[in-house]
Amino acid sequence: MRVLFKVIAFLLFSTNVISASYDEWHESVIFPYSLSHHEKEQLLSRYSAIEASISELEVIEILGQPSYIISFYPKGSNEFGGNIYKYVISKSSKESLNVVRDQYITLFFSPLGKLTYIHPKNLPELRELRFE
Repeated sequence: MRVLFKVIAFLLFSTNVISASYDEWHESVIFPYSLSHHEKEQLLSRYSAIEASISELEVIEILGQPSYIISFYPKGSNEFGGNIYKYVISKSSKESLNVVRDQYITLFFSPLGKLTYIHPKNLPELRELRFE
């Protein structure tokens, strides 16, 4: 029953809970951008709690609200491919991605909202996770 309530709450309030698009996030922060030391440590310490095929809501309960969300549609298709959550830890420039210094965690979800893949960038203490 508790899980059902969480799913209903997520569906009813998801636009308020996780509404930031990339453009909204990008315009709302000052560059160079960085989480505080405490925020970064909190996020990294919760990473190990991520398990295969958990839902988007469960990820938010564990890691908190993502920096932004991208809805994915495969090229040439109108069919929803899933959401991509981005947790930005640091970004050096507003204009471009610095592949050597920028730090973030990207989570990929199936069209049904289940976690399929996690890619941490420039975070050697975290490992990439792929769930089948």
